[in-house]
Amino acid sequence: MLHLAAKVIWGPLKTPDTHDGGHGHPGDIGKREIAILTPLAILVVLLGVAPGFVMNSMSKAVDDMREPVRMATDKAVAPDLVTTAGDTAALDR
Repeated sequence: MLHLAAKVIWGPLKTPDTHDGGHGHPGDIGKREIAILTPLAILVVLLGVAPGFVMNSMSKAVDDMREPVRMATDKAVAPDLVTTAGDTAALDR
C-alpha cells in the first residue's frame, strides 16, 4: 500500500502527448487557482492559530445535543449504587 502511495504521490509526471491534440504540459498555478486557494489557506492558518471563535460559536449547539445523552445516562445509573462520601453500606451489598 505504501508503494502504491509513493508511486501516485511522488511518481514521475505523466502528461498527454501534444501531437494528438493534447493540451501539452500543465502550467504553473494560475490566477484563478490563487484567488480560490488564498482565502482557504488564510482560513486554515487562522483556525490553527485561534480556533476559539469557531469553537465558541458551536458550544451552545453541542451542549444542546449532549443534554439528552446526559439525561439518559443519569437515569441509567442505579439509585442504590449512588452513595455519598461517607455511605459505603450500598457498596458492601
